Amino acid sequence: MATLTIQKITRTGIIPTFAAADAALTDKVANDGNTFLEFKNGNAAVRNITINSQLAVGSIPPGAVLQNVTVQIPTLTGDKMIGPFPVSSFNDPTNYLIWTFDAQPNLTIGCFSLNP
Repeated sequence: MATLTIQKITRTGIIPTFAAADAALTDKVANDGNTFLEFKNGNAAVRNITINSQLAVGSIPPGAVLQNVTVQIPTLTGDKMIGPFPVSSFNDPTNYLIWTFDAQPNLTIGCFSLNP
């Protein structure tokens, strides 16, 4: 599992960078609740991304969501941004957002935060 770095979006803009998806089929990033993920798929097969809710049944705080997020990234030039991810629903005990994917070749990821 690779730990990726957040890129903070600013008013003057950023030049985004993307990392190759980890061969272990899972990655993580620190999540402040304003985190967005951008996936790019250069493969001829669809890629499926799953972000699991980290809440235990019976411990769901008010307003939290116990629902996994599954997203398909289209083939070849597929590009999809997803998020944000509320901390109360998606952070693990160490405040990371963790996701898995069904295949790694030609999948890249950018992690961004929009902080007012």
